[in-house]
Order: sequence, then C-alpha cells, then structure tokens
Amino acid sequence: MINFSKSRHGNDLLTVLCESAVKFTDSQSLADKLEISRRSLFYTIKKVNSELSAAGLDPISYIRPTGYFLSDKTSQVLQHNNPTDGPLSKISIQLKKTPRNNERQIIDTFLMISDYFPVISSLQQLYGVSKNTILSDIRYVKANLPEGLTMINTPRGKAIAGSEMLKRSWVLSHLPTVLRFINLPNFGQHHSYIEQQLKQFEKITGSTLTGNAFRSLLHYLDWYTFRLTVKRYHLRVTDSDVDMTYSLSNMWATRFLKGIKINNSAEINYLSEIVNANQFSYIDRDNPMMNKLRPIAKQIVHLWILSANASLSININKLIENLTVHLVPTYYRCKYHIQYHNPLLNEITTNYQETFQLTKLSVSPLEKYLGTKLSDDEVSLISIYFGSALRNQHHKIVKNEILVVCSSGIGTSHLLFSQLKNVYPSVNFRRPFNTLELENVNWSNVAGIISTLPIRYDRKVPHIQIQAMPSKADWQTIQRFLIEINVLSKENASRINIESLIDVIAEYARIEHPQQLKQALSDFLLSAKSVNMNYPNKEKFLGINQQYLQLFANSTTWRAAIQQSFQPLENDDAISHSYTSKIIQSTVKHGDYMIIGNGIMLAHGGPADGVNRLGIGFNLFKQPFTSVGGQLIHIVITLAPIDAKLQVPFLEVMLKFASDKKWLKMIIASTTKNELKDLLHQSHLLAN
Repeated sequence: MINFSKSRHGNDLLTVLCESAVKFTDSQSLADKLEISRRSLFYTIKKVNSELSAAGLDPISYIRPTGYFLSDKTSQVLQHNNPTDGPLSKISIQLKKTPRNNERQIIDTFLMISDYFPVISSLQQLYGVSKNTILSDIRYVKANLPEGLTMINTPRGKAIAGSEMLKRSWVLSHLPTVLRFINLPNFGQHHSYIEQQLKQFEKITGSTLTGNAFRSLLHYLDWYTFRLTVKRYHLRVTDSDVDMTYSLSNMWATRFLKGIKINNSAEINYLSEIVNANQFSYIDRDNPMMNKLRPIAKQIVHLWILSANASLSININKLIENLTVHLVPTYYRCKYHIQYHNPLLNEITTNYQETFQLTKLSVSPLEKYLGTKLSDDEVSLISIYFGSALRNQHHKIVKNEILVVCSSGIGTSHLLFSQLKNVYPSVNFRRPFNTLELENVNWSNVAGIISTLPIRYDRKVPHIQIQAMPSKADWQTIQRFLIEINVLSKENASRINIESLIDVIAEYARIEHPQQLKQALSDFLLSAKSVNMNYPNKEKFLGINQQYLQLFANSTTWRAAIQQSFQPLENDDAISHSYTSKIIQSTVKHGDYMIIGNGIMLAHGGPADGVNRLGIGFNLFKQPFTSVGGQLIHIVITLAPIDAKLQVPFLEVMLKFASDKKWLKMIIASTTKNELKDLLHQSHLLAN
C-alpha cells in the first residue's frame, strides 16, 4: 500500500490508482472501492493533489467523461520511492485497507504486544488520521486491556507489559482481524513448516481439524514461532511442567519445537493444549481430555433432556460422545481465556431462543468444572448439538405432516391430537410438540401447524390456532385449513358420507327437515362426541387425586384462581411454587391457550418447571371467574406431569366428559365437596 498522504483515505486512493489494471477509473468506482461517498472522494482528491503538488509530482487528473488517472511519472515515484524513513520505519508494516475505529485499536494493541513499539507520529502516518484520533485510540486501548496487561512507554515507543500467556491469548483471539488489515514483515516464513507439522499432528493423534481451525492455527503458529525464535519470549519452566502428561499431542509438540530448536517443557505443554483448543471434526478417543470430559457431557445431556421435556429417540450415547469431542476445545479456550466469536450468535439467540436458554442452564456441570461462566458464543455452539438432536429425531418419514403444538407438549395438545386423529384418520398428524421442539423441527415434510397457543417461527408454513377442545366454528376452521393446504379433499372431508347416512335413515324413518338433519349430522361428525374413547383399565388409571379436589363458592380473579387451585399440590410438595408462577407467566404471555372450552381450564406446565411428582387436581368455582381473555371459567383442572405420556389416558377421558354439557351441568350444580367427589367417582375420573 502507498504510504505518502497524510489525508484520510489518501493512501487508499493512490494505491487504487497505481494498481488499477486500466488507465482511467470513474468516480463511482473509486468511491465504491474506498467505501466512501462521492462527496468524500472529491474532498480526498483535492487534499491529495495539494500534497502531490507540494512534493513536485503531477496531481490526479480527470478527463471527461473517461475518468481519473495518475501520470506514469507520479505512479513510479510513489511505488518505487515510497518514503520509508522517519517514524514509520519503527513499525515497517503496510495496510491492506483502511481500518475503522475499533479495528485501528485492535491493530494498535497487536503492534504493542508484538514489540513494534509504535509512536503517535508513526500511527498517524500509518492510518492517515489526526493526532487527536490517535490519542483517543490509545486511551481506549489502555482502558480496555485484559486484567494483567498494562500499557507502558519505552525509549523506543509504546508497548504492553504483563503475562506472556495473556498476550498470547489476546493475539490468538484477535489475529484474524489484524491480518485482514495489515501485511506483517517476516510473516509467512514458517508457513510451509507449520502446514507440514499440522498435517503430521492429524496423523499422529488421529484427530481432524476443521478447515477454519487449520487456517487459523497456521497464522497463529507463524506469529508464535517468530516470537519464540526471534523475539525469544519463552514460558518459564516450573516444577509443575517437568512431569509432562504423556499424550500423542505432547509428543507432536515436542517434535514441532525441536524442529525450531526449542526445548522447553512449558512450551511443549502450551503448544499441545493450544492446538487442542481448536475445533475438530473428529477427536481420537485416546485424547486424555476425552475421558475427563465425557462424564460432564453426560451430565449436560441428561440435564438438558430433563429440562426440555423432550424424549429423544436418537442414540443418546452418540450425542454424549459428539458433545465430548466439542467440549475438548471448549475446555482449552476457557483455560487460556481465548475468546470465541460465533458469527451465528444473533441468529441462534433470536430464532432458537428456547434452545439457547435451555442450553445455558444445562451447561452448569461444565461451568462448575471450569470454575467460570461460559460466554454466550460458547453456549450457542453447544446449543447447536441439541438443536440438531431434536431435528434428527427418528420417525417414519411421510409427506404433508401436520404438527400439533402446545407450550409444553403435554396437556392441551394431547387433547387436540386425540380428536384430530379420530376425526381425520387419513391425515398425517404428528405427535404433540412443545415450543422448544418446534424451533428445531425438520421442516422438509411439514404442510401445516395446528396450535393451541400463539406461536412465532420464521418458516413460511401455514398455521392456525384453536382451542384444545374445538368448538363448532373451530372444526369448520380446521376442515377449511386442511382442504386449503391440500392434505384433505372436499370429498373426504368427513369420515362418513353424510348423504349415504341420510339415505339409510330414510329407509326407516320419515325425514321432514332433510337440510337441518344434514347440518346436524355434519356438526356431530365434526365434534368431540364422535371421538370413540373407551375408559382405561381402572387399575392402571391415574386420575384426580382426591386430596387435590376443591370447591369454591366465592368469586375471584383468574390469577387468584390459579394460585388457589395449585395450593394443595404445593402443600403436598408435589410441585414447587415456581410451577404455579410459571403457569401464570405463560397465561400472561400466551393468553387463553390452556382453556379447552365449555368453561374448563387445563392448567399445566412442563416437568422441569417445578414438578416433584405426578399430581392431578379438580377445582370447581361455583361463581365463574373471568379468564385473561375474557372467558367465564367454572372448572380448573390442575396437572403436574412427570413425563409426556403418563397422564394421557386421563386427558382423553376428561375430553369425553368436557364435551358432555349434561355432565358439566351436574358438576357445576354440585353444592358440596362430597357431592362433587361422588359425581367424579361415578365418572371414573378419581384415582384409586
């Protein structure tokens, strides 16, 4: 890059004109290459021409309408007689392109760590900015150095003093940024040796570095070997370094350093571990950290599964092994304070919010082992493993799947799922999903979503929201939806041909109002009453716990109703208070999705929300309360699940009674708790 102008963007402009493959360059092309406006370009040309004239050189010329050019004389002088004397010779580097504020500050820090000893005047010449800008950059660098590093003034210029390990960690984290903007003298002289040695590392250890990791290591080890061989910065050998742990990577590190005439056990350990801090597509089982981290990976996986209420059908042992491979470089990055920057962090935290937050809670065993909190960048990397596990769930691949979704995947969606399967047996409904699983679903065969709550996702997949116990209007909405997305034909919209059914009836009875009968039959076939559900085996049936049965005579608010309904479960330690709080929070967030219709609320969450053991309660409010969405509620069924399936038989039977208005009328008419208990006992809804 040309180092002539003191004007901002001046050297970039001269470099573009000198290195251009064509004689003339138009103003818009120049502005685009310099990433500035045309107004700034014209200002820069004016300033640079003043500098060229003062140096006795031909200015930048313009020929309409061809464009701007430099005379051959000026171009040759700039390229072959580029000033190298003065303060700039102290750092003798060249810019590839003009850095911004934060990028200048990173370069400044690197120069100080790497003993280029920059001074204010040399930095001014390097960047083409004012003295005040350089002073501001230096103040920022000084204030934001990691703890353990300090900026000092030396007779040669500014430098950074402190732990050699901290300096290396900083460079390892920021070197890719530095190399985007500057060319370093002597950089690359060890490239072929390092590349050969990294390939040997993969052969010796049986591990495979990812492509990005290989390239990053190549650049860092070039800086590292120059620092060892020329600058002579070596780690001190301590007693703890004498007895090195034997490993294949240590053996490789010994050979690597021997090749550059370094024999230092501390450096052998450092080099071995710093290579292991990179991402691997495969790590050999003999790596000593694999055995140490495998139990931690196992804890993380089981904690995640428990918290997610997601039954993974994939090979759990394989998931644990893959996660262990990932945790090896994570361990070393944390140990050496190497910052990892995940370019997909914002996308993961936005589109996979529940997956990310759940992973953040589940990595506590690793944080305890490391003695430090993981950064969001590290957590986001780990969350990818669990998201992938959910996406790769083994199930029979069928076309045009319809997903059924609830917040927890346990309560209301099971009610809806049972009805949908019965009413539309030809449609491929897929098991109830919770919102976490929905984030990570394989969308390739999904035709639509039917949900009991509002959902947010970034896929162009049609969806509808209905009650868990659909009303007449809901069933009509479902049928239209299934027809519109082409998973149900109009001819097969009903399980039974209504016209044929009327013909059968007409054989034995006179039909005075055929249209009304047709509509009534249609409504019946699209109602929960048409769902054929048998009572479960009473001996194995998990029904309502009698001690959780309550009757309230006075009016109340929806929030107080939820708290009162769950109080017996809290008193019995079946749930913690956090479970009740989570249900109230979910109601505020999602609205009336837990109301299944006919004045019934199925209040439920997930096992990880604070459930200690299975509990099912029944609460009758003689004076109905108004839900958050304005519905009148007489009955609150409290459900504390311990998995996604154990309470399904109860929910299916409850659904049958919830659609029976005569039964509901008798329940609501109960005047005492014993009377209510007798009715539930007669209905086979009480636990033994």
